[in-house]
Amino acid sequence: MKDKILDIISDLIFYNEWTGACYASVAIAHTLLKFNKIESIPCIGVVGCDNGEFFDHAWLEIDGLIYDLAMPFPQDPRSRAYDYFDDRFGFRGIVSHPHIAFGIDEDLDDEAISIASDFGYLMKHTPCFNPEIDFWMLASDLSKKLNAPASVDDLKNSTTSSSWVIRRSQKSK
Repeated sequence: MKDKILDIISDLIFYNEWTGACYASVAIAHTLLKFNKIESIPCIGVVGCDNGEFFDHAWLEIDGLIYDLAMPFPQDPRSRAYDYFDDRFGFRGIVSHPHIAFGIDEDLDDEAISIASDFGYLMKHTPCFNPEIDFWMLASDLSKKLNAPASVDDLKNSTTSSSWVIRRSQKSK
């Protein structure tokens, strides 16, 4: 089920050309995983690349491994971080990456701080590709593709104890 959820999120990002989707895609994936009783940790932190680029970012950790589906689709089209990808699926199940450090010891910007303060805060927002629905509704729609339909209330109830974890442990490259 974990891989199926991650595939659905990857497809969502790719087919909607959803740049800058890290926070939302992590929140939606965590919500679907949690509803399906798969533990994950939604993380926010600064990512540093060996090309000198630093940016606020979000990723999932599952069983101590990093899952980052959004990095191939950066917010800033001039970003050089995507140079490290061969495909559209990002990173799945890595401990570390030779060119990218997740959670370096740098301060987050105001947007990341406000998102990290409340897991449900972001879920009330609307995706850029469909302003008619919020992320809770999107997650509910995606749950049907998993053959595990969930109402918005079911999803909210499954994530009542969820919170973002701010990662700041690594030294910058």
